[in-house]
Amino acid sequence: VYSYIASFYWAVMTITTVGYGDVSSKGNDQRILGMAGMVMGALLFGYGVTVIIGMFEESRHAQVEFRKTADKFNRYMASRNISTELRHQVQTFLGGKKMNQLECMSSNEEFQLLMCLSEGLREQIAKESARSILDAMPFFEGVKSAKMMFTLFFALKTQYVAKAECIFETGEQGTNMYFIQSGTVAIYEDGDDYDSDSYSAYFLRSGFLGHKPLTKLGRGDFFGELALLEKGHERPHSV
Repeated sequence: VYSYIASFYWAVMTITTVGYGDVSSKGNDQRILGMAGMVMGALLFGYGVTVIIGMFEESRHAQVEFRKTADKFNRYMASRNISTELRHQVQTFLGGKKMNQLECMSSNEEFQLLMCLSEGLREQIAKESARSILDAMPFFEGVKSAKMMFTLFFALKTQYVAKAECIFETGEQGTNMYFIQSGTVAIYEDGDDYDSDSYSAYFLRSGFLGHKPLTKLGRGDFFGELALLEKGHERPHSV
């Protein structure tokens, strides 16, 4: 038994690279205690290294997912023979978005996640999350109720648009009202010098050059509200 314990002690000390005989244990009791200490130290060291590596991996996760998403778009556009000009528009749009915007949950996923909490906590989270959005919109200035904020939080859908992208065209049947959280939009009337069938392509290509907008709207403004008041409402202008 003495030889087995001594051999095992030597093996553990060698594997954990501790001491190499500088301080030798005497007797079985000391060797057993020494082995326990070395094994515990090795486990804690390994756990610490794993945690540190995990922290670095987590910090890189958003960047890796962003690159994967961009690669998916590139492969998809290549398979669909998308024009170089439109590919550039897509790449510019993705490059301008934050990584967390590409990874954000859908409204349904977010709702299911919050349903795991109590009603009070759900309302508080929705209130704090929606506050930054609603504060930018004078239209909702009077909203103070946590329940109302919770309802608005899931009723509002985030939509990102690229520069010079047409949000909707004249004559389209409206179904949504829009609130501007950031950026600027221009409202246009149809012109006679371009084909309405290629309207969106014209906007992407020219960036509205040659057409003076009726007005411009910015952060806190809203448009398209008539779609909520009139069933089958057709958009009178293009945005």
